[in-house]
Parts: sequence; structure tokens; C-alpha cells
Amino acid sequence: MQLAAWEMGVGSCIAAIYDAERAKTLLGVPAEMNFYAALSFGYPAPDFVPAQMGGRRPLQQVVRWEKW
Repeated sequence: MQLAAWEMGVGSCIAAIYDAERAKTLLGVPAEMNFYAALSFGYPAPDFVPAQMGGRRPLQQVVRWEKW
């Protein structure tokens, strides 16, 4: 579904459902049905630029190999 949407110029995002009972109530989902994730769809902003990764400490500062 996500690939088909992208082919049509529509973006999507999968999201985990953490409070399934509340989501079922809000969305009117029958009690016997279960779901754990939802897909949202929308048109990407034409001038959107993804944020650059940064502000992280170097790996050597946060990883220890066989000693402290």
C-alpha cells in the first residue's frame, strides 16, 4: 500500500498503536477486531528538506570494547 501510494505521489508513515483499546474506541473499531499499527497518508510538502543528522558524540565516546 505504501509503495503504491508513493507511485501516485502520496507519502505515508507507519505508526505503532500503543493504547489499542483507546484507539478502538476513538475509531469505532469493533471489540472483536485487533490492530497494532496504523498508516497515515498525505502529500509531501514540495519544499521539504529532511533534517541533517548531527549533534551526536563520536562512537568512541559512547561504546566500550571489552573494558571500561
